[in-house]
Amino acid sequence: MTADDIRELSTAGHTVEPAELSRHRMLWRAPSQLLQFLFYMFVFSIPLEIISQNLGVGSNQFTVTRMIGAALILAAFGEHTVCFQDIPKAFWYVAIYQWVYLSLGVLQDVNDAASFIPRILTRFQLMLLLLIAYNLLLDQQTGERALLVLIIGCATLALLMILGVSAVRDLGEGRVSIEGANANELGMVLGLGLVALVGYAFQGQGYSLVVRLVLWSSLGVLTLAVVSTGSRGALAALVAGLLTWGLCFGRGGWRSKFLVFATAVLCIAALVWMVYSTDSARSRWENTIQKGDTAGREKIFTASWEMFLDRPVIGWGPVSYGYELGSRTGVAYRGAHNLYLFLLIETGLVGAVPFFIALGLCLQSAWHNRGGAYGVLPLALLVLMLIANLSGDWLDRKLLWVTLAYALASGAGSSPWRPLSFRNHLSETT
Repeated sequence: MTADDIRELSTAGHTVEPAELSRHRMLWRAPSQLLQFLFYMFVFSIPLEIISQNLGVGSNQFTVTRMIGAALILAAFGEHTVCFQDIPKAFWYVAIYQWVYLSLGVLQDVNDAASFIPRILTRFQLMLLLLIAYNLLLDQQTGERALLVLIIGCATLALLMILGVSAVRDLGEGRVSIEGANANELGMVLGLGLVALVGYAFQGQGYSLVVRLVLWSSLGVLTLAVVSTGSRGALAALVAGLLTWGLCFGRGGWRSKFLVFATAVLCIAALVWMVYSTDSARSRWENTIQKGDTAGREKIFTASWEMFLDRPVIGWGPVSYGYELGSRTGVAYRGAHNLYLFLLIETGLVGAVPFFIALGLCLQSAWHNRGGAYGVLPLALLVLMLIANLSGDWLDRKLLWVTLAYALASGAGSSPWRPLSFRNHLSETT
């Protein structure tokens, strides 16, 4: 009996007997402290990956995050009864997409084999990351700690940006980024950290005054950093995540829900005020609203859709799609700047549909379990990520896969390997 089986039985109103639940718990193995430490360090390092390169720690091929990730995967294989003991349905649909991707890359004429081979290896590693993160996040304590270290990583990144540390550069028009980082992706990472911080601050109980001051001051730092990137897509995704958190909060009475909604509205109002008060950010939004300026994305999206209509079944193949899209938009090579169009033109419906199903299963899990142990936060973060991918392609980004794992594990109880009392076993498995 898997974790999903017990959750489905509980949701359907069936009684899960203590003996049956106890047998299920005995099948799970607790992770070692080393494995948990590596997972926390990996999550913490993700937002800081670019900064480590700028400070000379690692290289493009061997960043600190990648080295920690490699150690995490090796440790996971050493504890496979922990990290691979429960496989969610969404994983198999992702596996189908990966199989299609590999098959098309081998069978079709790939223009740049040197680019394809590292990509397929990266995708395989990200699939392993999905399984490892999912199984570890089934433990509520591990999930809360991982969320906290992610927030700390994002807040550290924002603070370094504001202080001008780590090769901060001016992109013109008042936009700020970090050397080697795409300002839009940087804004997305900071926005995800901001929503995670807001959710974490509300779901915690008994925080001291000092802790609360640190949390809310970090909120201001993150907000300022997001606005300074000038990314319109990041702001739109951030607003979507905050609205989801404010509107779908399912815990407590009407006062608690109203307080959460009011907080979300205040955060959005603060964002709007900061954008309006910043000349560069305000002018970019005015150009978007009045002139329809999308930094050339409308041409890329139109060309991508035409490419999909030309080859709707199997697409144009890995790497090759970029050369074709580039030839239609006047450059040598072009990315789709949209995850969903990217999947359609890269692998066609054969590969895109399974991946879309996997995304749907993650969204379904986060929605159905918004009243569970992790609350509505997994849903808010997933919505933010899905909106962010309307103007970008995060398929090879680690944060996307960690967010998917968090959504799939959103129905977790206190722990699949810690002692569970009969008094609260039903609430922990729904």
